[in-house]
Amino acid sequence: MSTMTRPARTDRPSRSRRFITDTLALAGRSLAKFRRNPQAIVFTIVQPVMFVLLFRYVFGGAIQTPPGVDYVNLLIPGIVVQNALFSAASASVAISDDLASGFTDRLRSLPTARLAPLTGRVLADTLRAGLLVIVIFLVGLLVGFRPEWGPGLLAAWLLLMLIAFGFAWIAVAIGVSVKSPEVAQSAGFIWIFPLTFASSVFVPVSTMPDWLAWFATINPVTQFANATRGLVLLGEVDSAMGWTLLWVVIFAVVGGFLSIRGWNRMTRA
Repeated sequence: MSTMTRPARTDRPSRSRRFITDTLALAGRSLAKFRRNPQAIVFTIVQPVMFVLLFRYVFGGAIQTPPGVDYVNLLIPGIVVQNALFSAASASVAISDDLASGFTDRLRSLPTARLAPLTGRVLADTLRAGLLVIVIFLVGLLVGFRPEWGPGLLAAWLLLMLIAFGFAWIAVAIGVSVKSPEVAQSAGFIWIFPLTFASSVFVPVSTMPDWLAWFATINPVTQFANATRGLVLLGEVDSAMGWTLLWVVIFAVVGGFLSIRGWNRMTRA
């Protein structure tokens, strides 16, 4: 009588488990590279600190604020939004550098989840943005920023990480669509400057000319800054929160779709 043999059991992880493991490993690699580069750490911190000091002590006295609102309390929530965006935008350079250096080609020779380099990069830059937000917040306290202590601070920090997550996908989409890290650096940052400065990050929208105030009002960065101010200064959720979450979803979905399409094109055998 013949006996049935049970198929050999394998310990190979499922695709979803491998994807999560590879994402965490590649995010750890990105953070380790950043941690081992003291110059990158210094310049990452120095730039936002310079913005804080410049607008707090040079331009702050000439900027009109609503009655009873100290400019530094208006400024710091805007500055942390700006730097969350800048930190996320660096993903374009990093992913382009991985493509140019041949690192992604080496990954393709290994059993690595295909999209893990993208998700790992986004995760690393989101976490890095969260750390930078804390640094700028502490600097703000030193120059007179006085928030509303409470759960709103934690909520604002989580919100800023969500914003960085959405923008990081746009940055990755740019990084996989250009030919070199140098081009990625220009393309990844040049569009953020008009969005940041034509918003409520540094000045109230009411002080702008009508044509510019119209653009600033619908600018997603204005919604990000206003939602952050509501949480940090009042501990409240206002109408800007809904728009902020909507914009984050739009950026993540559109950026994710373009990133995956560009990644498949750039890494196609």
